[in-house]
Amino acid sequence: MTQSLSEAAEWFTDPHDELQLHRLDELLQSAAAQSFGHNEYRALLGIFERFPTEDGFGVFWGIIHCLESCSGYEPDLIASVLRKPVEFNVLMVNRLLNAGILNIDGQSLVSVLASVASNPAATHDAKVSAEQFISYQRQQGRAEA
Repeated sequence: MTQSLSEAAEWFTDPHDELQLHRLDELLQSAAAQSFGHNEYRALLGIFERFPTEDGFGVFWGIIHCLESCSGYEPDLIASVLRKPVEFNVLMVNRLLNAGILNIDGQSLVSVLASVASNPAATHDAKVSAEQFISYQRQQGRAEA
């Protein structure tokens, strides 16, 4: 692999460009998750932030799966949600809650979701998703009513 995953994420400029999507998908599938660090986490989460209403024809789901196979991405995920809440990073917080993880570095994940509603950088869809996820987590007993 001649290009690092963080470099690929940085040059990724068009979620509709088939060549860019193909290259990113190949790198995601061949990347060794154990060698990931904050640069890779931030770069991949940055794709969600730069393209908040896109899914890269499914390739963005590969980013989720790649990150979730790593350990240590969670603080960068929280920073991403607080900086620019979009559907994918909000969804990832909910998936952590579903896995029984309630806090990251002492910060309540339900509180992170609640902060999305008042964040002016949040997309409309992220706000709606956050509200739905909070309601679901309350039903599951993972959030106060």
